[in-house]
Amino acid sequence: MSRSAARQAVRVQYQFFTANEEEAFSVFGRSEVQDINRIRQVTDLPFLIALVVFIAAFLILDSNARQYGNVQRLFEPIDFQGNLCGHDEAVREKPLGYYPNPFSHMLVCVSGCPKVASDGNFSIPDGPMGKFHTRRAYPSARVVGQHCLPLDLSLAQKIISVKSVQTEVYRALAIAFSTPEVMVFVLLVPFISSIILIIMLQLVPTAAATLAFTSTAITLALVGMTSDLDREVLENIPLYSDTHPLLLILQPYFRNACYVGALIFLGFLVLSIPNFSRSESVFIECMSAITNKNVLITIFTSMVIVALRIIFILHACKHASLLMSIINPVSVRVQLFGEWHHVVRNAWSPLFLRGSFLYALGGFWVLEFMTYCNKYITAQILCANYFSLKARNEQGEELSHGVQNPLYYALRSLFRYHLGSIAFAALLSFPCRFLRFIIGFFVPDRPNLQNSLNSQYRL
Repeated sequence: MSRSAARQAVRVQYQFFTANEEEAFSVFGRSEVQDINRIRQVTDLPFLIALVVFIAAFLILDSNARQYGNVQRLFEPIDFQGNLCGHDEAVREKPLGYYPNPFSHMLVCVSGCPKVASDGNFSIPDGPMGKFHTRRAYPSARVVGQHCLPLDLSLAQKIISVKSVQTEVYRALAIAFSTPEVMVFVLLVPFISSIILIIMLQLVPTAAATLAFTSTAITLALVGMTSDLDREVLENIPLYSDTHPLLLILQPYFRNACYVGALIFLGFLVLSIPNFSRSESVFIECMSAITNKNVLITIFTSMVIVALRIIFILHACKHASLLMSIINPVSVRVQLFGEWHHVVRNAWSPLFLRGSFLYALGGFWVLEFMTYCNKYITAQILCANYFSLKARNEQGEELSHGVQNPLYYALRSLFRYHLGSIAFAALLSFPCRFLRFIIGFFVPDRPNLQNSLNSQYRL
């Protein structure tokens, strides 16, 4: 269809409702009638292009993570040349890490912990200006993980203690991200709970609302209590406080946050009890709209998108842990004998550290994009069902012949016109939520509605 034919088709639609242009102005509004020549087109295309660029960068980082990353670097010893003991080709038969100089962080890979001085000589570049210095072996034992540490416990404690916040944060995140079974369980719990609550809202809405508040409060309280029990056990493990100092420092704050969250949800429950009887009719009305056979597809569509979100989160977590494990040679500026020199050392890659922030932003954007696609599809289907005129036969059965599938129309309009707007909305979601959260402390959501004459507004 040509553009002129499309304009004429739109004008014909107005003729079914109005006799002339003046009446159209009074019914539809002057701006709407004057914009009649504007044919539907793609919206917010620059933001769709920006999202595609972010996804391309995301895929590039994925490729680099698979090529250069190894999560074991965050836990297993790495020698001064950047070789992962027991894994890389040059040290595949040497799974243990040994510190020739107990007062230096540099180590070498060995097949067994040295016991006496005659077990060998080891050279590391810890001399002036990074020159190699050779030392004889000293008695050591495998005390923590794959590390050969001195028999002197105080000296071993100084060696194994974590002095880098970045290293401990990397390790903590990698422990969670590199265990897909735990991640799947954590992500499926709210998904399954939501399905159960939706079913309960249809049958017993008051009990469902009560269960939602109480289960959340109890879960937070149990997490806080469990963290206390874990701390008591972990503190008794030798050298644990030296290898995980940040974790032990933050544990009381995490526990208190869980307890405060539990109290907040219980407070909401107590304050909401008087409204349960009035809100039950609202729950029933909402569920009747969702469980209508014409819009029931929205529930299954949401499940599919949630499943895609879970798969994407697992993928992003796995590759984020790989990104954090990449190391690169870096030039360190040190002062020796009053003069400054540059020495090459291996450290966590600063390039991929910045890439991790880009990766997190891109991951958040994609997840929010999926969420808003779900909202758009749901809104389209609900509106199509609400505003369409139903045709019925003599038996009162609804006729669907000739009616366009609302899911097909929602997907078609989404992919043809509005992907850019969805990407724009997803990008703005975080700042808008943050501002709304801040404003919510000062401005109520429903100012003065408690005095409204309409009983629905007072709910």
